[in-house]
Amino acid sequence: MNVPHPAVMERVIRTPRQLLRSWYVLFFQIPRVPEWVMGLDHARAIGDAFRNMAVNKQRFPDAVIDVYRDNAATPGALAAMVNYYRALVRGGGADRQRRLGYPPIETPTLMIWGERDAALAKQTTYGTDAYVRDLTLRYLPDVSHWVQQEAPTVVNAMVAAWLTGQAVPEAGAVTVAAA
Repeated sequence: MNVPHPAVMERVIRTPRQLLRSWYVLFFQIPRVPEWVMGLDHARAIGDAFRNMAVNKQRFPDAVIDVYRDNAATPGALAAMVNYYRALVRGGGADRQRRLGYPPIETPTLMIWGERDAALAKQTTYGTDAYVRDLTLRYLPDVSHWVQQEAPTVVNAMVAAWLTGQAVPEAGAVTVAAA
């Protein structure tokens, strides 16, 4: 769900638009500063990131945002969050992947992608099938990076179909009950 294959990301991040969208990856390389900034006011920046990036902000009421903020405010949590990006860049994770030559992924894979992701362009999905032998890719229009929170009925229907060997419906084919 809105995580690109590293080979595709390596290609797309070289475009000015994606580079601007990925500014936070560079910010996270600074020791201790991201944790301090994101931890201010009981991790307000974490709650703001979820709500501000969302297309359907109603999916992020204060009670939900508070859960994210409370968890982010747990000692060590913010470092754990940014260490993924540090390992990828400073820790050599991306270089190791590149040296391996991006061996094909043989595991059947379902990729669900919110088309209005503010951090990752839809182009970061193009060409994924060259690296994943059995790929099912579904796009969700008018959904942000937070696909499982913003479109839980659609995402659950897609995952359930995929896990049971049924055809995975397109987003528009899933009936969503009125809230």
